[in-house]
This record gives sequence, structure tokens and C-alpha cells, in this order.
Amino acid sequence: MKRRTTIVAASAAVVAVLGLSAWWNAGWAQFGDAVTPRTADLSKPDALLVTRSLAALPRDTLKLPLAQDLLTEDFLFHYTSHPDVLGVEGAVRRIAYEHALDWSDQLVKWVLERPAQVALWRDGKGALRHWALATERKSLASVFEAAATIAAADGQLFAAGEIASDGGAIALHALTLRTGRTLLLATRADRVIVFSDPGLLLGADRKPRAGADAFVRKLLTRATDAPTAWQQAFHAEEAAAGHSLLLRAGTLAFGYQRFFPSLDAVRLDFGDGKWSTQLLTNASAAGAALVADRRLWEAAPIQAAACTQLPVNWAAGAAVVKRAKAGKVKALAPVATHFDGPLLTCWYAEGGLLAPLFVAALADDGPADDAAVGALVDWALAGESVGTKGTDTTIDGGYRWQHRVVVPHAGRDEQGVPRPGAMLVTVARQGRYVLFSPDAQRVTAAIDTLARRYPSLATTLPESGPMVAVVTPSAIAALARDEILKMLPTDQEPVLRPVADRTLLPRLAALGRHPPHRAVLDAAPTGRTWQMLDWQALPQ
Repeated sequence: MKRRTTIVAASAAVVAVLGLSAWWNAGWAQFGDAVTPRTADLSKPDALLVTRSLAALPRDTLKLPLAQDLLTEDFLFHYTSHPDVLGVEGAVRRIAYEHALDWSDQLVKWVLERPAQVALWRDGKGALRHWALATERKSLASVFEAAATIAAADGQLFAAGEIASDGGAIALHALTLRTGRTLLLATRADRVIVFSDPGLLLGADRKPRAGADAFVRKLLTRATDAPTAWQQAFHAEEAAAGHSLLLRAGTLAFGYQRFFPSLDAVRLDFGDGKWSTQLLTNASAAGAALVADRRLWEAAPIQAAACTQLPVNWAAGAAVVKRAKAGKVKALAPVATHFDGPLLTCWYAEGGLLAPLFVAALADDGPADDAAVGALVDWALAGESVGTKGTDTTIDGGYRWQHRVVVPHAGRDEQGVPRPGAMLVTVARQGRYVLFSPDAQRVTAAIDTLARRYPSLATTLPESGPMVAVVTPSAIAALARDEILKMLPTDQEPVLRPVADRTLLPRLAALGRHPPHRAVLDAAPTGRTWQMLDWQALPQ
């Protein structure tokens, strides 16, 4: 009986293994259509890297003085230790050995040293997880021909169909690296596109998504020196001599791009041994006043960790206001018409990451509609209203509205453990300025700055050039250090806290030694064009 049970169990295991193998080989089981966002548009990536050599990118990145202090040695050897690269190299060696091919052990390195374009798309959480790499190199065609021959008999490389094209079909192959990781290759002659997920190109039926086949044809059959559709999507037909990294504003905005609609993309270029920054702006967009109001800097206290001006479409706020409760609509309606120009946002080490100071300006110096602003505050802010303060010596003739809101991380106890508590979320109107912060002390400091009791950022900055941002690395380091210590108390994070003490905090200290800088546009934006952003060191 025992022997019979053993035989049955062994037979079942063999059948299961054979069935799993057949299932795997029949359709590359790791293809997960669900992992690719349905909104991914192959012709419009969220980020694009145009490079003369992927292998040279880490080394060239370290030519930034800031990168030298913040990045570890591991970054320099990124492509020699990345799991996907190691997986591809292992697969190439195994396939070459088992099928007696003359593929070189340096095949992957050979490809990474060529000019390439890498397009990236965000996943459901906003991370740039999905990518496609397009490159070409002489003699690749022979590699792909060999791959097509062995695909029917290999356990890791599978034929995945083809796309019809003038001058020769585009072959599709799937390469399984490990559980949950399958690459898709589209090849034609000496050109290849590698997709991080088959679902970027193929639907659940494992056929090209609508329009995807036409795009792949276009990408693989273009003239060698012609800009790709990816470059055209960023209005960046000309790439830098070394590397160009382009990021859509929506990728950097974490869902808040409606606050600055005239900023389309950010570009980092490497050439002549140095890096430069550009902004793609659209001066005709609503709320396009990117750097129109220097007076906002007069309300910002000195020693800010970071300050930036953002172009705001105030008219779009009217649509939000209309969603207010019926009893508030009449009082709220005028609010959207009161504001003008950009919005200044500043972070201070004392306020922390979650309590920046916001500074907006009223459209003119006439009487402010404080009733409308107060109605907006009462509608928008949660928590208990602690009353309205009108004209008094504290706010020099302005108005202040506060709501007491209980938050889980209001402070820390003696052991550094975060503790809940109340914050006085504050809005104030001082002259033509409207100030807001979850931290009441940030608003009070801004009011004191406007009253000339403390110096402002405007008094420390040169007047030339349209200014976009100011960063102070020493204050940024202090802010980041405080947030890390707050979220990683030693008694609750015995593993992560020592790692942060050993690796992260020393790099923050190195960051703090860099001088403050301001970012200035070469000229005021006109039309839709790339504008050079000049980073100028400021006296400490």
C-alpha cells in the first residue's frame, strides 16, 4: 500500500512538472498583462533618456559635484549588478552553450555601449517602472537570426509572433529571466526594441494593442539619424552630445500638475563634460505667469530649505469652488478672481516636510474680500475653527483664520517616537498677500517678515533674471535628517535606523556642505519652447 502510494505521488508529480513545462513553453507563463497600466501610450512616454552610451551614463552622472557626494560606488557599477542585466547575461551564456552558438560573453555589454533611447512609463503608484529600450548595432541581425532558429526548442526564449512590415517582418520574442519577469524583444535587421513588460505592446490576447504595431514599425524603420517619435513627443528633436534625460512635469508633480499648467517638461543634458537644465514652458497656457511677481519673495523669511515659484491657473480653481455646499457658493464665488500671478512655496527645517509655507498675491492693492477668503477657509479646512482674528498688533492690520486639526505626527516625545497632537492650520491675509501653512509658526514668521521685523529672501537675492527657485542644501539636509529621525525611532526600527545612521545621514551631511543656489531662466518664457535654467551659486 505504501509503495503504491509512493508510485501514485511520484506519477502525479511527474505529470504536474510536464504540465507546467508545457504550459510555460506554450505561452511564456510570466506574461502579466495586468501589470502594465492601461493608460501607457507607447508614443508618449512619461520620461525619455537619449544617450550615446548607457554604459557611460553612471560615470558621467558622477561629474556633478553633488552626485559625487550623494551617490555610492554601487551607482558606478549599476549595469554590472542590476538583476535584469545579470539575468540577460546568464540567459545568453546558457543559450549559447546549449545550442552551440558563437555569441560572445560580452554581448550585453556590447549593446549597452551603443547609442540608445530608453522610454519610461509610470505604474499605478507613479513610479517609472515600465520601460522600452531602442537601439541598433551592426551584426545584431545574425544574433536575431540565431534566436529565431532556437526559439522553438528553448525553454527560456519563445517566439511571440511577428508584425508585418514593408521590407521584412518584425519578429517578436519573449525572454523569461525569472519568476514574474519576462522581457519582450521586437527585432528587425540590426535594430531592436526591448520591452520591460510584454503588456506594453501586447494585450491579453497576446496580440499588439491598437496602434502599437504601427508605432513599432515606425520606430524600427526610421532613418538612422532622424529623431524618433519619442523625441518629437517631447519637442526635443536635437539631443545633447552625451545624454539627454527628459521628464514630463506630470511625472515630477505627483498628481499636482494642474497647479502649474504652463510647465510641460524638465530636461537634463550632458555635453562638453558638464550638465545643464532646461524647462519646456508654454507661455500661452492658462496661469502661465511663471516668474511674473518678484514681490512674493518679500514674504518669505530667510534660511528656507527650498523655495519655488509655480504658475497657477487660478481660473481653474473656480471649478473646485463650484463644488462647495450650496450655502457657501455665493460667498466663495469671488475668490477665484481675487488672485493673480504665481504661487510661492517654501519649506523650512523648522516646519518639516509636511508643513511648507504658501504665499499668494491678490490681483490688486484694493480692499480684500476677507469674507470670501474666510468662507473658503471654513469650507476647505477640516478640524475645529478657533475663530477669526481681525485687526490687531499681532498681524499688523490683517486677518487670520485658524483650524485646530489633530494629526498623527504632530511632534516627538523624549525618545524620539512620533506622537499625535493638534496643529493650528493657518491662513492669513496681510495687505495684498495671502499666506497659508499647516504650521502656524510659518505664517507668523512670514507676517513678521512683511513687517520688516526679520529679513526676507528678497533682500538676499540679486535682482537680475527671472527667478524660479532657491535651494539651500544645509537647510535641506537638516530638514531631511529631522524627518528620518522622526520616522525611524531607534526602539521601533532596530534594522532600518542603523542603516540610515551608517549610509544616509553621512550623505546628508555631505549635502549640507554645498552652497545655496538660485535657478534663473535666461529669458522670460515666450510661446512653447525649451528655456535654459541657470543654477547660480549664492553667498553663504
